[in-house]
Amino acid sequence: IKEEKTELYSGLEFDLTKQYLSFNVNRNDKSEEIKKQLGYLIGTIRSSYGFTALSSPVPKSIENKTIYFIPGTFHKYSVYSDCYKWYDDIGNIYGGNNYDSTTIQNLDGSIAFSWTLIAHSSPKYNCHSFAWIQNNENNEFWLDSPAAYITSNEVSYVGYGSNVTIQQGDIIVYLDDTTNAMNHSAIVISTPPGATGIYVRSKVGGKALYDSPLDEVGWYHHSHDSHFVVYR
Repeated sequence: IKEEKTELYSGLEFDLTKQYLSFNVNRNDKSEEIKKQLGYLIGTIRSSYGFTALSSPVPKSIENKTIYFIPGTFHKYSVYSDCYKWYDDIGNIYGGNNYDSTTIQNLDGSIAFSWTLIAHSSPKYNCHSFAWIQNNENNEFWLDSPAAYITSNEVSYVGYGSNVTIQQGDIIVYLDDTTNAMNHSAIVISTPPGATGIYVRSKVGGKALYDSPLDEVGWYHHSHDSHFVVYR
């Protein structure tokens, strides 16, 4: 066992850390130097944010079209959350893994509200991913729920409903009127010239990315009368 242990830790960079992890050290002898080395290693690991793939691509139904994603986790806010990364269909392996131009046009025009189109419809990412992982149209992640991120110590709960003082950059999580499920996430933006009230930017499922009034987004997602939570 000692031989296996020695081989296992032979690649460690720090001699003091290696010594601490060996069988020959007194576990009560935790010098400040050893703790500093260990803390550095742990801190380095935790600060490495990003996606880790866990399996081969799997299909998901997005706007009645089969789209392939790679299951994995995304490390952010010092926590890990299950998510999916859009599969880049190089070589057209799965017969096309994106919308065709007709589908994009139809989905772009499917919103009854007069919202400002920021980016065309895409199956690659959704509202939670846009608000919590990557705030741009090049996003390639699908996040089913932001629950893991919301509980992080790096995320602050601001309050519930319209009585909260909402700031630009805050994340709004809309709750379903019937089930209280977190059915939409949006980011507060500056109010456009000539408009009034609070505006948000959000991705509507597998449809487009829009700038829109806070309340109208709630109505669209079955979250009426300021039934939302604010995070910062």
